[in-house]
Amino acid sequence: DIVSAALLPSLRARYGQVDSGEEDWGWFIWSTFDGLRLAVDIHTDDYLVGRFRARLATSRRGLLFGRREIDTAALEELKQIVHAALTSWLGLPPLVVHID
Repeated sequence: DIVSAALLPSLRARYGQVDSGEEDWGWFIWSTFDGLRLAVDIHTDDYLVGRFRARLATSRRGLLFGRREIDTAALEELKQIVHAALTSWLGLPPLVVHID
């Protein structure tokens, strides 16, 4: 995916090892940093016009089950890295929306 290809160099420079690939819902870039799981999930809305969404999240392993998403300073840093990489690639800043 061209969006993940645009993001991977910046994310690898900051976090080192990252996992990336394709799922049935889109593309993912995942890494672990300071005990947190960092996720960039990329969904293509319209490939003909190049419209996509990137969902950023940080999570920590729950006490009993699965993972629990949390807002952290690491999430803010991830957002800044992704925003800078996308701005450089697109030539203009992307629209950013915070989702609770």
